[in-house]
Amino acid sequence: MASPNQVTLVNKTIPAAGTYVTDAYYIGKESNYLAAQMNFVRDAGGTSLKAYIQTTFDETNWCDIICFALTTTTVRKVSAVTLATALAANITPTDGTLSDNTILSGLLGSKIRIKYVVVGTYTGVSTVRIDVVLR
Repeated sequence: MASPNQVTLVNKTIPAAGTYVTDAYYIGKESNYLAAQMNFVRDAGGTSLKAYIQTTFDETNWCDIICFALTTTTVRKVSAVTLATALAANITPTDGTLSDNTILSGLLGSKIRIKYVVVGTYTGVSTVRIDVVLR
């Protein structure tokens, strides 16, 4: 049984090339830590997939906090961010451009979502799943 602090943000067959966003998920005021696991299963085709976990403070502008960059190999990756890390002053937030396989710790707004960018056409049953745990 899944914990109430655990949520699957995306679990689907990879669509055609393009940019996609999931529905926003409210994380509450008490969350100060987010751990994420991405499972990528490549059957065939495709060039790259980048998945950004994003947060928002105003429900209009989104900030990348985790970037998972994938190519043509089945892989599982994990990352985490926390509010306990101080940010440098005046960080310029990114929306779908955080450097590959990096995090921006110190930011957690009221909601999170996934933005993912697919390059090339993955075929067969190529899938992506991202689960997060909030504390």
